[in-house]
Amino acid sequence: SGGAPGSASGSSREPPAARRNLLVLGAAVAAAAVLGGFLLNRKPNTPVKDVTPVTAAPVAAHDALLEDDLARAAAAFAQRKWVPPPGANAVDWYRQALNRNPNDPRAARGIEKVIDALLSDAEAQLLAQHLDEAQRLTDLARTIKPDHVRVAFLQAQIGKERERAVLSQARQAAANGNIEQALAVLDGANHGTQPSNLVNEARQELEQKQLNT
Repeated sequence: SGGAPGSASGSSREPPAARRNLLVLGAAVAAAAVLGGFLLNRKPNTPVKDVTPVTAAPVAAHDALLEDDLARAAAAFAQRKWVPPPGANAVDWYRQALNRNPNDPRAARGIEKVIDALLSDAEAQLLAQHLDEAQRLTDLARTIKPDHVRVAFLQAQIGKERERAVLSQARQAAANGNIEQALAVLDGANHGTQPSNLVNEARQELEQKQLNT
């Protein structure tokens, strides 16, 4: 009779393997619930990928206009339409491109290229003693960039060549005995500006000759 109570007590306990299975199952269910709740809570906040920005179309259109301005400027430059005619020349197109995108260096480089072309032609005209044409080209470059270093230098060179030509003409007239014409040549060369030392010296020399005759 002593063994019966012990057998009843033992049958009321669950085997250890069964308990472990129940614990594992419960843990799995709990983990699944936690994971499901996390995914449900996270889903609305998931960022949407590959959405095209609203500003994409305007930027593309703006770039197209910029490229069109640069292409027109390059075509005008190739045709030597550097400054005139107004509204259809390389400088105007480059300036319009620069206004569209001040950070694009191509427009600024294009304007500098126009200035270089004008001044290179002006230098060639100066060497050929075509002073009026050299002056015209230099003036065009100055309208684009008045403080350009090459503009100031070339302007000074043209002034020296004009002065040399005037002095030569005045001396030629004096050599032919026409002192009054020589003085008139010197006076006409000033154009309302202050005469140089060379011109003043030549004038004094001619006036002295006039007194001695």
